[in-house]
Amino acid sequence: MPYTRVYLDAFRLDNHPKFGPVILQWRTRQAVPASAKVLACSMMTLSWGFLFWGGAKPLVLMIVGITLVAVACYLLTRPT
Repeated sequence: MPYTRVYLDAFRLDNHPKFGPVILQWRTRQAVPASAKVLACSMMTLSWGFLFWGGAKPLVLMIVGITLVAVACYLLTRPT
């Protein structure tokens, strides 16, 4: 039963006018739109900046920073 629900939800999103083409590009080519890359990297930078200006401990800044850089590198190496 859960498999059927996941299949139906995926089918509905595949036919969505806005998200359908993006999902199809990801499934076929693992492609991410350039606008999504810019938005994601901007939000990661902003998030790290909030931690920095909020006075987070250096260890937290380092761990979060390394994680965000790794995610950004993965994202930016995907085709557009």
